[in-house]
Amino acid sequence: MMCRKNYLIVFISCLLFLLPTLAHAEIFYIMPRLGLNVALGEKGRVSGNTGNVLEPEGTSATFIASLAGGVHFSRIPIRFELDISFRTDARMRDSIGSDSITTKLYQLAPMINVYYDIYIPNFALVPYIGVGIGFTTFFADTSAVIGVERYTADALASIDFTWGVMAGMTFPVDRFLIDFSFRFTDAGKAKVASKGLSGNVRVMNFDFLLGIRFPL
Repeated sequence: MMCRKNYLIVFISCLLFLLPTLAHAEIFYIMPRLGLNVALGEKGRVSGNTGNVLEPEGTSATFIASLAGGVHFSRIPIRFELDISFRTDARMRDSIGSDSITTKLYQLAPMINVYYDIYIPNFALVPYIGVGIGFTTFFADTSAVIGVERYTADALASIDFTWGVMAGMTFPVDRFLIDFSFRFTDAGKAKVASKGLSGNVRVMNFDFLLGIRFPL
């Protein structure tokens, strides 16, 4: 609970730090995004009451949807963005002897991102790079077989610090900007538990996104 409060304090502090910049912002926008998420679960460590240590891992191709609101400064090529992303079920598995575990992870992640736009003279496309921080709330649906017993645990929630790096490109269409982007995020560790099992698995995300930026 204390860690969760710390993440919220850091996140809110970053928002308050950015608020004075809004007075100098010249362009506000919103941007919905949809895309493909490749979630990589590194070997976790989940202990069972039979003495076995399971290491759930896996690579899952899932979907991601996000909504961002941002500010842009015409005099400097910097943008600030508040983004909220939802990633669908990523599956992690492992088994040892008669023990096995399967976990489906859903992720909800608010992030504060800072972008640098790279303007090229006489070129309509605008590449950009960015970094961001935030936190991810994991919802884990876990099924396990321990010996001859089968257990399930639904919607176990946990939270961890998240950081990411981004790169992309935009091009104008009428009044809008079409946005293609790639994003890597280290989402932290998701808690995994079922009766007779407890532990965690580290999750990293590779996102390929298409968005439309609407000026306000």
